[in-house]
Amino acid sequence: MPTVDVGQRLRAATGEEVVVKLAATPEEARAEAAALAGWRQTGAAVRLVDADLSCGALLLERVRPGTPLPTGTIQRPLTWPRTS
Repeated sequence: MPTVDVGQRLRAATGEEVVVKLAATPEEARAEAAALAGWRQTGAAVRLVDADLSCGALLLERVRPGTPLPTGTIQRPLTWPRTS
């Protein structure tokens, strides 16, 4: 069955631009939240602000096209599955 993600741009109470992403299933939301948590310290992935995993909702920081990635060495996150 094909899946569709839906996103809506909003502004948080702090004034920060955020996007609400509704995953097709709660399981997909859990997997995406786990992946984003693994990359959190690298700065190379969008930041997960909050989540309601029971309904598949993720609140993400808004990233605009052309936003530069951090410079320097980006290490693999510790939670990333190794395929060696």
